[in-house]
Amino acid sequence: MLKLGPAGARSYSLTHFNGDLFVTYPDAEMPDRPAGVSFVVGPDGRASAVTIEFLDDNHLGTLRRLGD
Repeated sequence: MLKLGPAGARSYSLTHFNGDLFVTYPDAEMPDRPAGVSFVVGPDGRASAVTIEFLDDNHLGTLRRLGD
């Protein structure tokens, strides 16, 4: 589950596609058009970044882990 916004106001279910790639269907008007959500996983097995395709039109959809 991907939760975005204040207090997780919007939530999107994620379906595993391949490796570190998941898909979601964020647009209710186009329910057959998937968007990718990909993770960069470090050698420790923890995600160091996530890219949310439907938020990445202006290259602002990548969120990086800064600290624990």
